[in-house]
Amino acid sequence: MDAAVDKVRVVMADVGSRIGRIRDIQQRSQSDMLTIKSRISRIEDTDIAEAAIELQQAQIVYQAALSSASKGMQTSLVDFLR
Repeated sequence: MDAAVDKVRVVMADVGSRIGRIRDIQQRSQSDMLTIKSRISRIEDTDIAEAAIELQQAQIVYQAALSSASKGMQTSLVDFLR
């Protein structure tokens, strides 16, 4: 009889442990869903016109940086050849 009671206790402890893990997984899943919903909302709420303007400004800055670096390299190369 004692052996059967011990076995039931072991099984109950195992079930309790599994329930705890399932609850942890549920909480993480809910947290992940909130994060995903927040990211989707941010993407969907993006103002397309504003994003296009920001992209164009970034491209202008990039082109200016390339042009500046190119001019600096040409001057150095000419100076080196003299």
